[in-house]
Amino acid sequence: MGLVRSIKNNLSNAKGNLRFKFVMSFFATMLIAGTIASLIVIMFVGFGISGTLLESQEKAVQTMRELVADDANDRTINEVLDMCTAGLYSIQQVPEDSPKVQKHLDELNNNLVVAIKSPMVPLGGSLFKIGGNYYEISVFPNSTMMVLIIIVIIVAIATVIAIGTILSSYVGKRFLKPIRSLVSATEKISKGDFTVQVKTPSNRELRELVNNFNRMTNSLGSIDTLGKDFLNNVSHEFKTPIASIRGFATLLKDDDISAQEKEEYLDIIINESDRLSQLSSNILSLSRLENQTVLTDCSEFSLDEQLRRVILTLEPQWSEKRIDVEVKLEPVTILANEELLWQAWMNIIGNAVKFTPEDGWIGISLTTESDNAVVKISDNGIGMNEEQSKRIFDKFYQCDKSHSGLGNGLGLSLAKRIIDLSEGGITVESEEGKGSAFTVSLPNVVD
Repeated sequence: MGLVRSIKNNLSNAKGNLRFKFVMSFFATMLIAGTIASLIVIMFVGFGISGTLLESQEKAVQTMRELVADDANDRTINEVLDMCTAGLYSIQQVPEDSPKVQKHLDELNNNLVVAIKSPMVPLGGSLFKIGGNYYEISVFPNSTMMVLIIIVIIVAIATVIAIGTILSSYVGKRFLKPIRSLVSATEKISKGDFTVQVKTPSNRELRELVNNFNRMTNSLGSIDTLGKDFLNNVSHEFKTPIASIRGFATLLKDDDISAQEKEEYLDIIINESDRLSQLSSNILSLSRLENQTVLTDCSEFSLDEQLRRVILTLEPQWSEKRIDVEVKLEPVTILANEELLWQAWMNIIGNAVKFTPEDGWIGISLTTESDNAVVKISDNGIGMNEEQSKRIFDKFYQCDKSHSGLGNGLGLSLAKRIIDLSEGGITVESEEGKGSAFTVSLPNVVD
């Protein structure tokens, strides 16, 4: 539950932070993009109209010279300059010793208008001479037109950023809606409700996150159910023999019971004690195997010889019931954990003996198919229906309650886990009243 709380806290903190970061990231992106776009527009537009501006500047200079040279015109040079530019251009006086003037001094003294272009400023200016002074005419820095253009660009950028930020806040709210749903779901999970499911969003990345979350809740629900069932089953399996031992031990304290009854009660107590011991051993073995991911202590051994020894070990049980055991074993050497596989065969074949009636039949075969060892264990016992076949490998599940006193429902679970760890597989085919057939496939056959 600590992991669930951690996830919930992280998602809760992320809900506010993500929205703020999303909006701020969008704002920063829009600001940078707008600035870059403005610079690009100014550069391209500037280069596009640079030639036209220079021609216009040259005409303005010619007009100013004509007005200054007109004897009838009583305006000063500064008045003429202001009148001719009229806010469109900015005119500044340039000292004669300025590098720009010195560079083009001969041209300027010949009354030429010298165009000045800069790679950094696409909107170039021009140098000219009037009345013995040198001037530069350009759109910077005091051109009213350029100020208006820059203001328009700034307002446009600010408007776009403002609208974009507002929209991003709204979009962010919708975008983070699944996150809020996840936060709410984790709160329910932390309280033990594993049935909660989050609606799958349309966004691909969030859809994958939500799908994984839903799968996690399903897994947690399954684990929780299995855990509760396991505890209930363990409690029940321990409670029954303990109650039986306690009851018959109480009866033994009665001085009036006969020697025969005393012997019978003692046998029951011994059997129930053995049952408890076997149950404890199976639970420990299953717990150890479920925490194990790789088999160790593997060695090469004769699988057919191991099956023969298992059959001989179980001979007292199948002989007592007069069961006909038909054995067809090919010689097969396999690389596996011999001790664990012995336990698996004891459980599977022992089950076949237990559920096969007197004078019944059991068939055990071993063949090789596609480099796999295939063991088939068939019987004509009580069989199972479809539902029972699906649950046969569940912990503590017992199909035939009449035989529940002979086991604890862990044998086949252990066998399946051992076979899974051996990288093999086990399947069952069964029909109620006609018997069952277990097929085990194991890799690592040694040539």
